[in-house]
Amino acid sequence: MSGQGLGSGYLPGGTRARFVLTEEAIEVDEVEGVEVTRRRVLLDDVLAVTLHRQRQVGLLVATGLIALAAAGLALALLLDGPGTPAAPAAVIFGMFGLPALVVFVVHLAVGVQHVSVYGRRSRARVSFLLRHGRARELRDLICRAVRDRQSRS
Repeated sequence: MSGQGLGSGYLPGGTRARFVLTEEAIEVDEVEGVEVTRRRVLLDDVLAVTLHRQRQVGLLVATGLIALAAAGLALALLLDGPGTPAAPAAVIFGMFGLPALVVFVVHLAVGVQHVSVYGRRSRARVSFLLRHGRARELRDLICRAVRDRQSRS
């Protein structure tokens, strides 16, 4: 049974996912290393298709703490005076915290988009980190396929 390949994305745990739309179902293959798990939601059984944005609190806390720690160390070294030998070390500590700060700000501003398909007996979900337009396209395509399939039944 072949279908229209809709692309790939990520699941909430960071697992890679591929999704395919067949004539009778939406299938999501979760790929963890060499192990593949398939979730299938029949188009006749779809109750809801949702698109929502979420922020991962753990990521925000971790990157925020790393950025604060690096900034605190840099500030403590700079308090000795800008002309002291500790000034280059302060710049280095500040640079170590910069990537964490960038991740924190981008994730806080953008978040993660989730497309969820709820059926009577199953659920499929795919996440998009920076491709929010792709998430909306996928939701619209699934809604159109569900409407077509359920109108025929």
